[in-house]
Amino acid sequence: YVDGVYQARPAATSTDFLDIEQIEILRGPQGTLFGKNTTAGAFNITTTKPSQVPIAKAELSFGNYNFIQAKTSIFGGLAKNLAAKLAISGTQRDGTIYNTREERKYSGQNNIGIKSQYYYTPSDKLQILLSGDVSIQHPAGYPLVIAGVTTTERSAYRQYAKIVADLGYKQPTVDPFSRTINTNTPWKQNQSIGGASLNVDYKIGSGTLTSTTAWRFWNWDPTNDRDFSELSALTKSQGNSRHDQYSQEVRYAGQITEKLSGVVGVFVLGQNLKGLNQTEEVGKDQWRFVQTAATGAQGLYSTPGLLDGFGIKTNSTIKSLSAAVFAQVDWEFLNHLHILPGLRYTYDKKDVDYDRATYGGLQTSDAALLALKAAVYANQQFTTSTDNNNLSGNITLSYRPTDKINAYGTFSTAYKPVGVNVGGLPTTSNGQADLSLAVVKPEYVEHYELGLKTKPVKGLIVNLTGFNTDIKDYQTNV
Repeated sequence: YVDGVYQARPAATSTDFLDIEQIEILRGPQGTLFGKNTTAGAFNITTTKPSQVPIAKAELSFGNYNFIQAKTSIFGGLAKNLAAKLAISGTQRDGTIYNTREERKYSGQNNIGIKSQYYYTPSDKLQILLSGDVSIQHPAGYPLVIAGVTTTERSAYRQYAKIVADLGYKQPTVDPFSRTINTNTPWKQNQSIGGASLNVDYKIGSGTLTSTTAWRFWNWDPTNDRDFSELSALTKSQGNSRHDQYSQEVRYAGQITEKLSGVVGVFVLGQNLKGLNQTEEVGKDQWRFVQTAATGAQGLYSTPGLLDGFGIKTNSTIKSLSAAVFAQVDWEFLNHLHILPGLRYTYDKKDVDYDRATYGGLQTSDAALLALKAAVYANQQFTTSTDNNNLSGNITLSYRPTDKINAYGTFSTAYKPVGVNVGGLPTTSNGQADLSLAVVKPEYVEHYELGLKTKPVKGLIVNLTGFNTDIKDYQTNV
């Protein structure tokens, strides 16, 4: 989260954060106090609000590989009760990996980011924060260096050393610490990420009503050489993506009685993730990597031009909706002894449209050759929808004899919503996509925690925590 806005794409962590005031790290399931449900925890990042007092700050950093990073932020009042902030960051660094074939360096940095905020406080009850930001990154790719060549469980004919020998290729000396590669497809990892948000805080009674409205975007344009060599095997991999998210959160937090406080809220997140002409392409050497034998039908893989320039272009869309209501209270039911129960009900829905089409390679009507091409890449199209709901929560027992000691125990549950597969599906006996494999089961978590938080002297915090997390149906990318 940045200024209360959930960042749905992991790419948000690769940007140069601007003008940070504080970073809060929350461990374990979250979701009964704010935002989206999470199973492992959350990072809550807060940037510095605009100020009526004119302030200018600058930071300049230098390092090896000609690294240079410059950051600046300017604060000031625009009118009565209206303040603004402008923050800018730029980062430049030479590459650290040298491509001997292209005679150029990769893994450099080339980033620029800008964030603007307007803070309006017409009364002591109302605060309005309007934010906008964009970060553009055009690094010189991020190639992988071959760390070693090892023997696999495949037959001798399919071992890497045998394959490259048959292709007449001599593998250069492998040294993962040399920071050198020799690939024949340029690497690129361009992305842009940004958005706008509106945060409104309004004091009502003994509490505050908070509304957070946001839109975020992410554009991703990579190019990779997936055979990691000079060979024309898996020559091109481009996972071009476009992502938009829209979120709305409304919550009320306040004191109910002298010994009872609480929070209640709703959260809605809509996402649209598009894969645009995502390309995988093989070259003239790929036949030997997919061939399992030199004789029989497999021997036809050596047909000249069969797989040269053969590939797929995939267009896919995942439309997601997540909606939730949540609440939590803090009740001091005995002197210094608190109980904090919380609940969250979440509904998730995902719609998928997937279309993969082949192109290139040898143009032929020979059934045997077509079957060999189809074993490498094949057309596929499917649509599917899935949804699920979940009731999760937590309960904490806390003993606070003073404002410097908090001993507590927590049990919490959470879930990660149902997932979908847009990496292509195995086919059924009739050649259709097996939709039973399109859906990834939800992940469920049970978390136990015991801890002691103390402030023994001024300026010193000493905490002790023990925790255990049980995960069922763990979700991951393979």
